[in-house]
Amino acid sequence: MYRSTANPTFERTTNGDAPLSPFVVRSTFTSGRLPMLNGSYFSAVLLGGAIGGALDILFAISFAAYNGFAPVRLLQTVASGLLGVSAFAGGVPVAVLGLVLHFGLSFLWATVFSGLALLAYHRTMMVWAMNVKGTLR
Repeated sequence: MYRSTANPTFERTTNGDAPLSPFVVRSTFTSGRLPMLNGSYFSAVLLGGAIGGALDILFAISFAAYNGFAPVRLLQTVASGLLGVSAFAGGVPVAVLGLVLHFGLSFLWATVFSGLALLAYHRTMMVWAMNVKGTLR
């Protein structure tokens, strides 16, 4: 019997003496969780949101600096979505609020994307199981 190390949810068994000939693939997936970052959905959202938010704000600040805008002004622009025009008179505290809002949106989008990926994964596994068992034709 050969157990795959790349995907521990499947195992392959050979037929008799023929090594690695016709494979029978059995699912051993029983936990009901997406195998992502050791099964931790919350960790995946935090990691994805942090990386996505950091790369996005890094690009936005560098692009704004290339065009002659200060990073504080850029972050005040983000905060102006919540505060309106008064955000531009707020200084650094409003820029920090803009950074917090930016990462909040980044974590929100990471949650939405991961939730949709989890839903698609479970739907695919359900359809696959129905096809394997022969209940879906």
